[in-house]
Amino acid sequence: MKPVVRLSLEVLRLLKGGKVFQGLALLEAVGVLWRREVRELLRLVEEGKTCDAAVLSVMMVRSPWFHKDHRVRPLGGWKELDPLAAELLRLGEREALEGLYRLKREGTWPEARWLELLHRRYGHEVSADDLLFAVRFLASRRVMVERLGIGVGGWHEDRSFAEQAGVGG
Repeated sequence: MKPVVRLSLEVLRLLKGGKVFQGLALLEAVGVLWRREVRELLRLVEEGKTCDAAVLSVMMVRSPWFHKDHRVRPLGGWKELDPLAAELLRLGEREALEGLYRLKREGTWPEARWLELLHRRYGHEVSADDLLFAVRFLASRRVMVERLGIGVGGWHEDRSFAEQAGVGG
């Protein structure tokens, strides 16, 4: 299993266990940090150092010195969430579907990527209840997630990482 998938499952476990800020801090790394950095976060989690992993995640995501795969939300929203929307429709979960459409329009790349990865593991490690929890969790906390800057990571669309670090222009 890819490290980012393992990290996604760990985020789900933390959030369902009530460790909201640790989960959100690690969520920020999903889809943004590269494989090597995600492996380091997982190593810390496996050693029982979840708080350390959460803090390191936030620091790496906000540092201009770590490579990131940061994506800007497309005008039409995150198409990666369309298969999950189809599944929620099939399940008859209209309320969750409404929340997902909001996330599709307003969510950040780590949120979209996390939901996409959970949906890929649906029927394996992830149940329908897990998917519903994840969508409802993010949709109901949209303002908090946005204000915490989850997925923004100190990255500004109008400036390169080097400019933000003060090493070029």
